Amino acid sequence: MSLVTDRTQYLNLDQIDAACRQVAARLLVSTDQLVESLRRELTSVSAGGLRSSALGQGLFGAHAPRPGLLLVAGPGGVGKTFLAELLARAIYGEHFADHLVGVNCRAYSAGRFPPLPRAKLASGPLTIVALDAVEALAQVPPVAALWADVIRFGRAPLPVLDAGSGGPSGASQAELSFARCLIVATANVGRDQVAHIGFRTAGGQAVVEPDTSGRIIRDALGDLFEGDLAELLGPERWIILPPLEKDGLRRLVDLQLASVADLLPQSSPPVEITEAAATRLVHLALDARSPNKTAALVELMQSLVEPAINAALLRASAPLPLRAQIDLHDGEPRVTVEVA
Repeated sequence: MSLVTDRTQYLNLDQIDAACRQVAARLLVSTDQLVESLRRELTSVSAGGLRSSALGQGLFGAHAPRPGLLLVAGPGGVGKTFLAELLARAIYGEHFADHLVGVNCRAYSAGRFPPLPRAKLASGPLTIVALDAVEALAQVPPVAALWADVIRFGRAPLPVLDAGSGGPSGASQAELSFARCLIVATANVGRDQVAHIGFRTAGGQAVVEPDTSGRIIRDALGDLFEGDLAELLGPERWIILPPLEKDGLRRLVDLQLASVADLLPQSSPPVEITEAAATRLVHLALDARSPNKTAALVELMQSLVEPAINAALLRASAPLPLRAQIDLHDGEPRVTVEVA
């Protein structure tokens, strides 16, 4: 269920508080600092949007209000990129994609300059911009300078994609406003210093503890940026998410089950799983060769559950409510789907 309507122009304090509660409840790893920073930045963006509308300024003033900024760093698979989508889902419900802009900074270092959708930046009380892999900006100083202007002044000349753009690809360059945006910048650094932070275990304990991994990541961030970005993205300003542990992966099992439940017909009960089956899925993901155990668990559950649901839908030949259950059979997870 969304927190806003089509007529909402800004987020009030109750909506901000509700969004923060929803996000906190669904994060894979959570810190009080992250939730409080999210609440502060949402409040700032909403107040700036309301003030600019009341004064008739916005794009017509000397500067647009600055966007909100959330800097999140940590090892792979802890939910950094997922945070932006989660926030959009909490605020906009099923229409979240209309208010979420994804920017993978690795595209810039690969020589591409993806255009931004003007319509999304200007719609709704808030647009969430997922500025992913921001460490790649260090390799392209001209692009880094543009994003520094976005953060400092709320506007910058960037390639834009909209219905009125010229050119064969529909893209042109224009000065875009980010006054109604929250930029969630993520960085995945420190991998050269420590491999698979938090996932290798010795006697059941992480080889690299959260405090140590946080220091490693913050030190790497301090050596990363120069110029304007060194000031704006200083190492002390980043929120460091701790390594993902078994408890976080167990929460991901429930989140993924809620996601695959969307495949079931309406009125179907929630997907059920025994604790033994959930524990086995987590161990299988931790034993996977991929360093990103989060992705390994999601892929494992999708390959396990989705074929069983699709087969049951074909057998039913009608949108009848289905009951899906996951348990252990001969020590391995098994899915059964039957008419509810």
